Amino acid sequence: MRPTRGDGLLSPTALLGLALWLLNDHVLQRASPGVVSGKLGDVASLMVLPLATQAALELLGRRTPFRPSRRLALFCCAGWALAFTLMETTAVGSWAFRASVGLLRWPWAALRAGELVPLQLVAHVADVEDLLTLPAVLLPAWSASRRAARAPVTVPLAQPS
Repeated sequence: MRPTRGDGLLSPTALLGLALWLLNDHVLQRASPGVVSGKLGDVASLMVLPLATQAALELLGRRTPFRPSRRLALFCCAGWALAFTLMETTAVGSWAFRASVGLLRWPWAALRAGELVPLQLVAHVADVEDLLTLPAVLLPAWSASRRAARAPVTVPLAQPS
């Protein structure tokens, strides 16, 4: 099957990560909050976010004919690994995370309230031990690399002179 823009987000890695994220956020963290559920959330986000970023960039791209880019996949994985590292090891990274997620939640909070509400930063405690979950970013890198390798190579036809 020929890959299409953004279909990497439907890979088994992305779907497993999303299922783990939902299960963790809506069941496990409520039933038993703690170290394990915190690390599972980190693993799930490191599985999903690089593939979601790659999918978004592919949908915005203009490359024709479309062929998945191994370079773009690795760029997205490295970018999220760096962002995660900064978030867990620096005050600026932690604040940027808190503000970014707060900004993403803000429109929904305003809709629920029926009026403009102030931006609320989310809670976050930087934890260097969370860096133990960084190898999880290798899963989307592997998945995207396999997707790129399976894509047929298209050779442009020679134009008559």
